Amino acid sequence: MLQALTTTGKLVIPAILSRHKMQYLRKNGPYYCPECRMKVIFRAGTKVIPHFAHQQSLNCSKNGGESLYHMKGKLQIYQWLRSQYKHVYLEAFLPKIKQRPDILLKIAHRTIAVEMQCSVIDPKIIQERNQGYQNMGITPIWLLGANVFKRIGKQKIKVNSFMMETLQKFSAHTSTQLLYYCPETHKFFKANDLHLTTNQYAITQLIYYKTHQITFPQLLLNENIDKQDLFSAWLHEKKRFRLGYNKIYGRELKWRQWLYKKGFYIEQLPGVVHLPVATQYLMKVPVWHWQSRFLLDFLHPLPIHGVFSLNEVNQFLRPFTKNIHISSLIKTQDSAGLDYLKLLIILGYVKELNPNTFCKVREILFPSHIEQALQIDRKVLRKLLESEEQITSYNGNIQQLH
Repeated sequence: MLQALTTTGKLVIPAILSRHKMQYLRKNGPYYCPECRMKVIFRAGTKVIPHFAHQQSLNCSKNGGESLYHMKGKLQIYQWLRSQYKHVYLEAFLPKIKQRPDILLKIAHRTIAVEMQCSVIDPKIIQERNQGYQNMGITPIWLLGANVFKRIGKQKIKVNSFMMETLQKFSAHTSTQLLYYCPETHKFFKANDLHLTTNQYAITQLIYYKTHQITFPQLLLNENIDKQDLFSAWLHEKKRFRLGYNKIYGRELKWRQWLYKKGFYIEQLPGVVHLPVATQYLMKVPVWHWQSRFLLDFLHPLPIHGVFSLNEVNQFLRPFTKNIHISSLIKTQDSAGLDYLKLLIILGYVKELNPNTFCKVREILFPSHIEQALQIDRKVLRKLLESEEQITSYNGNIQQLH
């Protein structure tokens, strides 16, 4: 632990004190755990951050080792927040829920728990901690250690189920976000607007900041990925998918068996299968699984001008959708099915009659060979990009008029 109580009940954090004051602390004890009030040992040296440790094994949440990397990160973030706000508390214990966030921050009438996680843990632990905080009206903000950050390409990162539990979306009008911090370089990494290609990889917008370049509110702001970058990267992913680079076992094998029974191979799938949707995090199967099932089993059998509802779409996709737990950091009622329908509307296959009712207006095109499939994929993504550019240009002109 980075802090302890003196005999007079004063909290001391030796890591932020001068060398002279640390020497004074070393000579003047004893010191006590802020949580269990048992004696703790003061430890300091050239290779460790000055901290306290229990003398023996105890049933205390503060008992147990923390990595030097974690302690450095936690201390640096605490000092960074202290430079911006008055009410910032390091390792504050919350007895009602028996949790101890790395940092507790109070801004006006809002309380925020800032947690830094530098190792992979069971996603259920993240869920339980989030639930505890939210039961007390506390907003949890997660910072992942840069030691778990894995960049694959310019816009591509590796993710896992643990990281996805720390995915944050603060409102229906903002995009998803993962936050990272590196105590060695004093840098924040932001992964904005994640578009999952599989359960292990995501295309995203990556931004880096030194701590002195950014404030806490600015850290939480997010931006959408540049659509040119998204569609260029996605075209590469679609080509890999078409050419069979994915490993075939488990869920993927079952999907391919289903596809074969339907009388199709991957190269015969419509170009409107495997399209990027920002809400893929809501789904428990890869994007091409549920989109192909929706196209082949729901939309394709409908006649031209056949009418269907958003409720019917969501009901059809329910077996492929995650059960979002109550402690989720995702503040939205988004629907992956609706996001996909919006793409199909742009591409001219579906028309919106009203916010909950749609109709099919065009037959699905099935390529006959791989070269044709790759060509159609390029055309589909190019049309989506052109549509985004037109919308952006239109919105810009409207803002100028006002």
